[in-house]
Amino acid sequence: MAWMAGLFDGEGTIRIQYEPRTEHGNGSLEVRISITDRQLLEPFQRAWGGKVRKAGVRPEAEERGWKQPWIWTVYARPAADFLGALYPYFRSTRSISRTELGLKYQSLKNRYHQGWGSSKRRNEKMQIIRAELSALNKRGK
Repeated sequence: MAWMAGLFDGEGTIRIQYEPRTEHGNGSLEVRISITDRQLLEPFQRAWGGKVRKAGVRPEAEERGWKQPWIWTVYARPAADFLGALYPYFRSTRSISRTELGLKYQSLKNRYHQGWGSSKRRNEKMQIIRAELSALNKRGK
């Protein structure tokens, strides 16, 4: 687990995949890791599901000798399970903060799916979390 947390600390992303067409319009928790060694992503997929796929490459990539990047992505509850399992191992304050926001977001989302229904206050909280997570994800933060 510790090596996975270390890899995620350096190469991982947590975001909210926005879904404007849904009834509640807030999106899904998304966790992803992007690296050039596909083999390192396979244990993540075995443990938490999700998909490993080739990432798009810039036109100049081949010319510059860049390796093919690969992405592991998982959404919603499995993403929250992943974050909860690795949370104790994170060392980066940024990863810790992003994880706390992601888990809080998914908790609010689960309430909707458990029959709590849509509430304006819950939706507003989810939008605030999405904005805070987006701000943390900006380069240089």
